[in-house]
Amino acid sequence: MTAVSAILIAFAILALGLVALVRWIGSGRQAPLLSVENTAGVATPGGEAV
Repeated sequence: MTAVSAILIAFAILALGLVALVRWIGSGRQAPLLSVENTAGVATPGGEAV
């Protein structure tokens, strides 16, 4: 049971990493891999939400 759980967790992490890599390559590699600018609701330095 523990081995199956470890394999499923590893598969999920690899799948998320692959999705992030494909999005990064598709964006033309201009933005960082984990960009915060594209996140909805991020507050600007003035305090207003974007």
